[in-house]
Amino acid sequence: MQFYAGAKFGRLTLRQRLRINPRISPTIRKQWLADCECGTRITVPEYYLIRRPNPKENCGQCPDLKTTKTKFNVEFRIWLMMLRRTTNPSHRSYKDYGGRGIRVCEEWSDQVTGFDAFLQHIGPRPSERHSVDRIDNDKGYEPNNVRWATPKEQAWNTRRKQRHARRTGEPNSDEQGRRAEPASGGHVPEV
Repeated sequence: MQFYAGAKFGRLTLRQRLRINPRISPTIRKQWLADCECGTRITVPEYYLIRRPNPKENCGQCPDLKTTKTKFNVEFRIWLMMLRRTTNPSHRSYKDYGGRGIRVCEEWSDQVTGFDAFLQHIGPRPSERHSVDRIDNDKGYEPNNVRWATPKEQAWNTRRKQRHARRTGEPNSDEQGRRAEPASGGHVPEV
């Protein structure tokens, strides 16, 4: 395989070889400045262009290559961790989730269609501060029992505080009895 300015690797066109950095791993020392067909300019290690089985063939930002998983990457990672902590006994939080019998509903557990179904129900994350929360901590991740919640909202929705609220009859909220409602069929925007 020849490396020279103007050489094409998938959607990437090599422009200029960059200075070799002897202090980094041998596989990524030789780097090129490359232009993608979408207009993005990236720096790419020479090795990435020839590695098998997945050589680098685009910048990773091409709009026509984006999938739901890449458009909603943070939500995808949250969904993935939700699955892991409920199914993988090696996960550090398994004892608090899967070990307690908390499960992800069948519709959202499917590796192929589960993320799309989860995102369709809960919608995109409203802000960086929000994370997924179960409204009833004794139930699993299922429709009408999940929502996006801030750290403050989640702090009021713990097993300990729910037990206290049931025992005393006090509302389980910092806002005088206002109960959080489940996500009601979030909408995934067209992108």
